[in-house]
Amino acid sequence: MPAPIIVNSQPVLPVRELEADEEYVMESFERHADHCYQCNDPFRTHQEGRQLCDRGDQYATDVDKYLYSKNSKSYSTVDRERNQPTLVKIPRECIATRELLLAIEDGLVLKHKAKAQKLLTDKSNAPVISYDRSYPVAPRRSSTVTEIIERQPRTIKSRRVIVYPSPHRGSSSRGSPSRGSLYDSDAADRIERVKESSRIYRPAEYHR
Repeated sequence: MPAPIIVNSQPVLPVRELEADEEYVMESFERHADHCYQCNDPFRTHQEGRQLCDRGDQYATDVDKYLYSKNSKSYSTVDRERNQPTLVKIPRECIATRELLLAIEDGLVLKHKAKAQKLLTDKSNAPVISYDRSYPVAPRRSSTVTEIIERQPRTIKSRRVIVYPSPHRGSSSRGSPSRGSLYDSDAADRIERVKESSRIYRPAEYHR
């Protein structure tokens, strides 16, 4: 019994005409390539290891945003992003655009596209700044700061000033009108004790 023949049928993709924006970017590149030697044949430029000119690279980047090539067939980038692969019809006279799509498929690097991708990558790696209070934020480590805080004592004691009258002044014999009757005699005794304590007799064999 012969083995069954299995045929893998490829899905039929829709084919459509160019949209207005797709046609606009394509015609912009075609007008530039018509008088630019570097961009007139993008595939040859790529094979020779050269790059498109700066202006042509900008136009080519715009074309790449709308059209791309896969297996030498032209597709719509917008429809691919919608998960709807769609073939597009490129006019026969647009030879530079066809060669451009083939060169990009083969690995031609567009400078403006690479620069835009780098900016996008740097932006995605940038730290997240959130003003939402509920957003979790790790505590910051700050340097140690010494702060001196002066506090007023809880209780303020009144100062007491003691005045000792001098025995050499004639006014010492008069009693103080604001003191008791024994105030002058007590003061005189304190002064006499101070004088006696300052007289210390040391023996002759004492060495300082």
